[in-house]
Amino acid sequence: MMQLFQQGEDVPLPNQPLNIALRWSGAADFDLAAAYQTHEDQRGLVYFGDLGKRDEFPYIRLTQDQGVGDKQGHYQEIIHISQFSTMKYIWFFCWDYHRAQNGEAARFTEGELSLHISNPQWQLDLFLPESPNSNVCCIALLDNTRMDEPRLLNLSVMGMLSGLKSLSQLLSLVDTEWVMQAA
Repeated sequence: MMQLFQQGEDVPLPNQPLNIALRWSGAADFDLAAAYQTHEDQRGLVYFGDLGKRDEFPYIRLTQDQGVGDKQGHYQEIIHISQFSTMKYIWFFCWDYHRAQNGEAARFTEGELSLHISNPQWQLDLFLPESPNSNVCCIALLDNTRMDEPRLLNLSVMGMLSGLKSLSQLLSLVDTEWVMQAA
């Protein structure tokens, strides 16, 4: 199993379906989301409010929303990506839902949060950085700008939101080198 420890580290990805699992324990309602931008610059978000589709565009599907109600437990949210050839970028976000809605710091340090990326022949783990003054994290970026060699980059960009209102709001947390400016 591979791990990306440092912000900015990247690895090549197999150009085949992937499973991305956010795992945590504790009494927090963390959410996993995938923001995407196609090669034609169409953007969208797969999250608990729009689970996406596995067998048709965007070929990204969130299985379920867990941890609702901030109940103690062990949780896992999984995003399946059945194909990403039409995608230029896919950003993977995690947020502490209630804390992001209220503009409060998340409970990232209360339960060990990790992102597990895998397919049958390959797996990689990323751990969220500790940041006491944030409630959202852009954990990783799937960069598919070189069609023959997709790469996964450890972004570990933390931010503080007060309400989750738009995709542009989330993407504004990420270095503009990888983001089209909001229209």
